[in-house]
Amino acid sequence: MILISMPAAVQYIFWQKFRLPFAATLLTLCLVAGEWLNWTANFAGWGYFPLDFVWPATLIPSGIALDVILMLTGSYVMTAIIGGGLWSLLFYPANWVMLARYMLPTNMNGFLMSLADVMGYQFVRTGTPEYLRYIDRGTLRSFGQDPIYISMFFAAFACMVVYILFVGVGYLFTKAQFSWLKRI
Repeated sequence: MILISMPAAVQYIFWQKFRLPFAATLLTLCLVAGEWLNWTANFAGWGYFPLDFVWPATLIPSGIALDVILMLTGSYVMTAIIGGGLWSLLFYPANWVMLARYMLPTNMNGFLMSLADVMGYQFVRTGTPEYLRYIDRGTLRSFGQDPIYISMFFAAFACMVVYILFVGVGYLFTKAQFSWLKRI
């Protein structure tokens, strides 16, 4: 939900000064590209951590939705309500494509586990205490039922609030007077 802050501020600046409705999409593209470089270099390059276990989340559909709502309505309030809500509601389905392959159930030593649980059980993390490595005999409830929908709708409300706050930050940046530059 804090990821909407920078696109909101820059979207205000681009829309007010240039009437360009692609700031959120451009920022999310740059953010995802930077995160891929960072995660590939740091996790795989420095830490030798498998990239199948970590990857940056994709925000591109959320950024497109934010820009389309602003372009269609022209209102920051409607963009906050509809676009801010869509920002978080699109996050889970957009990343489900990357997560779906790890949610397949499998049987390991008589226990029903997901492939994500098996990967976490097989990959020994030396810095993690044993009680955190313990894989519970369980179901996939925490991945696909009520907690996801509750967190999605809370995040939608929080994104609406954060969007409005950072549109205000964008407003402050457009109204800032840089008188010290005139002296140079």
